[in-house]
Amino acid sequence: MAPVEPELTNSNTVPIALFSSQVLVVAGLTTTALYTIRRAWRTLPPSHNTRLQQVWRRRAVFVFSFLAVASLAVQTAFSVAWRVLSYQEWARQGDYETSNGIWTGWYGTGEEGVGVQLGNWMKDVDLVREADRYAVQSPRAFVWTHQLFTGLIIASIFMGIEGK
Repeated sequence: MAPVEPELTNSNTVPIALFSSQVLVVAGLTTTALYTIRRAWRTLPPSHNTRLQQVWRRRAVFVFSFLAVASLAVQTAFSVAWRVLSYQEWARQGDYETSNGIWTGWYGTGEEGVGVQLGNWMKDVDLVREADRYAVQSPRAFVWTHQLFTGLIIASIFMGIEGK
């Protein structure tokens, strides 16, 4: 049997497609939430359009919009940073070449031979198991994970009750 070229098994298509689908799902859910909020705002009765309530409502919309955008930005930054660190750790353990900066890799200098091997990384690393391992790695991480899930459960129950 003929040997398989290493480049054939390293396809970046699946990891990029998975990440893109996650981005599209988040964008779709955000759009749906904004559309639902706008539709609910338009159906308010005229008694809710007094001057006092308009000022309070604008302030509340600004505060909650800022909190939502900040939350999404922080979650996105940590999610991308976690994946980048996971990839770099995998590359170090497997003796793969990685770039140290955004302009020093194969995409910045035009060097051949140094490339991102997302396909091999996704094949070798189970991200769910890695996240679970980090969540219970120390008592401090376990407490933060517990707080995160408790907050998610409370928010889900609140939104389920208030959404009806």
